[in-house]
Parts: sequence; C-alpha cells; structure tokens
Amino acid sequence: MEDRRLSKSTEPNVARLYKREFAAAHIIAGHPKCGRQHGHNYMLLAKVYGSSDEWLDFEEIKGKVDGFIDERYDHRDIGNMTCERLARQIQEQLSNLFQTVVKIELWETGKFGVETV
Repeated sequence: MEDRRLSKSTEPNVARLYKREFAAAHIIAGHPKCGRQHGHNYMLLAKVYGSSDEWLDFEEIKGKVDGFIDERYDHRDIGNMTCERLARQIQEQLSNLFQTVVKIELWETGKFGVETV
C-alpha cells in the first residue's frame, strides 16, 4: 500500500483542524491593565495543512498538539508574552513538529484572539 502521509513537496489544499484549551499565566510589562501577573484560559485552533491526497490521522494530530502544549504551555508562566507572539511561537514550533505548514488561531478571551498568516 502506498504511503500517503504528509510531505513538504505536495502543495497544501486542505487543513486538518484541532481545537483545545489550555491555561497559562503571563504579564505584559508596562501595560496599564495587563502589567500584573494574571492568567487566561486560551483556546487554540491548530490548522495542519496538507494535500487531500495525503492523510494524517486525527488522533495523531491530537496526540502531538496535546503533548506539545501540555509540556510547554499548559498551567505554565509564559512570562512577558503577548497573544500575538505566543501564537507565532506556537505556529513555528508546531510547523517544525509536523514538518508541514501549520497556522494558528489563539483566543486569549472569548472575544479577542489572533490568527497567524
């Protein structure tokens, strides 16, 4: 049987989506409201890109994203980190982990979030 896993050489035309929540504390130095240590329950939507001719098991995506977030971010102090910088950092790390294009939506509250492009 032909291996149809994700490869960097194939032009992406679909995104496999995985959403999860995690909690983290941070501070934004110099910000009038967020300049004190506080926390958020972030909502992360990871979009793992590939070709519709390839496959990547949803449970594998869940396992990799959960393991990564649990190890590095969940219930951690992420320091002087804005939502924008955190989203970009997670995007770069997950792209390396999956060896393909990954884009991120990261919601800091129910009303405000960012999307990497």
